[in-house]
Amino acid sequence: MKPLDDLTSEEQQNEELIIGLRRALNKPVLLSAEEQAKHLARVRERLLANEPATMGSRDLPPRLQIIAARERYNDAFLPQEAVPAAPRRRSRFLQAFNMLAAVVVVCALIGSMLLIFVYHPASNHLAAYTPTAKVQIASALVSFAPATSYTQALRTVTDIGLRPLPPSCTATMLNPNGKIEIWYAWEPPAKGFSITPAGMYIAPTPLASSDWLTRLRALPDVVTIQTTTFVFLCSLAQNGTPPPGTVVALAPQQAGTYLTVAFSLRADSYDQALQAISNLGLRLADPCLERIGKQSPPGYFAGQEQKYTVTHTLVLATTSNSPNNWQQQLTSLTGMISFQILTFLTC
Repeated sequence: MKPLDDLTSEEQQNEELIIGLRRALNKPVLLSAEEQAKHLARVRERLLANEPATMGSRDLPPRLQIIAARERYNDAFLPQEAVPAAPRRRSRFLQAFNMLAAVVVVCALIGSMLLIFVYHPASNHLAAYTPTAKVQIASALVSFAPATSYTQALRTVTDIGLRPLPPSCTATMLNPNGKIEIWYAWEPPAKGFSITPAGMYIAPTPLASSDWLTRLRALPDVVTIQTTTFVFLCSLAQNGTPPPGTVVALAPQQAGTYLTVAFSLRADSYDQALQAISNLGLRLADPCLERIGKQSPPGYFAGQEQKYTVTHTLVLATTSNSPNNWQQQLTSLTGMISFQILTFLTC
């Protein structure tokens, strides 16, 4: 390539254009469709522009002579046979120029396509082929009629395999070593009924049948059921080991202990016993049915009223809302005689 001082004015313009193209290749610039069309038109104008009529086509490279001849043929003039000429430096320059221009246009088109894929979401017809996953409702907020008591609401939800939740976060997380990593101060579930008048946070247990939501809506005391966008009144999560004596909830991997609780014959009614154990985060359980791993059949009745009337015992299980000192609190319940952890089951 000639030094810049030896270049003619036209060659100098071409040299500046090549330098600009190289800089554009090193740092591509995304062009709109209108700008791409303008630049492409300018490139074609430079490549295909005819020389003044007085100069003729003798000084044009063979490729440009053929193009000019074809244009005259389209205007009803006979084409002139191009005289083969030895390749000149300008011909090689135009080939390189054409190649660089093509690369710039291709890079601009690729950049535009990438922008389309990055910023535009997938269309609906693509999403229609994705199978819909079955939604599992983990919790809900149930509003009862104003005259409904907590005892009545509790029996209503437990009879269909549901359990009450505390009104605040009680989740406990363990690190890989089994030590507490994140914790909240534990609170009894019954407190939520007073914070949310005639309302209760609930969650399905393994005893809940597939139609529990339909059955809950059909109950006369139930006014509304909200399964989304409800908010727990969470306190600040604490990191690390809680101070000695702090009551926290069981971690999910610590829950699931089956036990039986025996109450005195002179103890309170089933509803009062149910309220006492539910306030400790314990739930009604059926170990034999649960260990099968199948969901309860539609219409399954999870309440233990009849059994309690005869034996004054309840079959229970701990949950992730049970306090870490649940055994100590259980022994202090009024009317409770004894409890036994079930380590071996005969079904």
